[in-house]
Amino acid sequence: MCIRDSMVPTPPRTLAQLYPNKSAPRSHRQWWQSQDDPDTPLEPKGQLQLCYQLTPGRSLAPEKDPGLLGALQVAYRGPMGSLGNIRMAIVRLPRNLLPPDSGGIEVTIPELPGHSLTVGVPTPLAIRVWNRSSNQRKLNLELRTEQMAGVLLNGVSGQALGEVPPNGYVEVWVDLLPLLPGIHPLAGVYVLDVESFQRSECGEIGAVLVSKPQP
Repeated sequence: MCIRDSMVPTPPRTLAQLYPNKSAPRSHRQWWQSQDDPDTPLEPKGQLQLCYQLTPGRSLAPEKDPGLLGALQVAYRGPMGSLGNIRMAIVRLPRNLLPPDSGGIEVTIPELPGHSLTVGVPTPLAIRVWNRSSNQRKLNLELRTEQMAGVLLNGVSGQALGEVPPNGYVEVWVDLLPLLPGIHPLAGVYVLDVESFQRSECGEIGAVLVSKPQP
């Protein structure tokens, strides 16, 4: 049987197929499609391993489903010349690899501490909550300690940030409370749009080095 595959990516992604070294041992039963031979022969009970590279593109509209990568279509020709087509299952990105939904919200730190922190010694930190959408939004800041490890962002969770204009920001001060030595990410920050009730997870917004207290 001969196989011809075709990966159909979802827009705005672009696709390139990667072609490994054709001199790989055939005992591995890895049959690869080549540009010179678009029909790949496949032995009985053989396996075909395909490798693609998907590159994100730019779109004016946000993706409805960022985890949807595309679908694989396979055309085959049997030993007697019979032709057929198979549309395989949709290819999706695993949920744990999806980036957090920002919802047009960005949280940044204008300046991280230029020195290592000490366990048990709080340090003030400014964070900026940006409205990257084209509309004015009424926002609240939430801090979830269960998603913080090694360092706590200590502040008022649920505090109102007021009306934030498009491409504008509000600066909020919190205390960094180091709990354990090591390099720790700063996370657990959520922003709630009061009018739409859309809650945006901001992911990791930075990292700090924590040292043990001097004896």
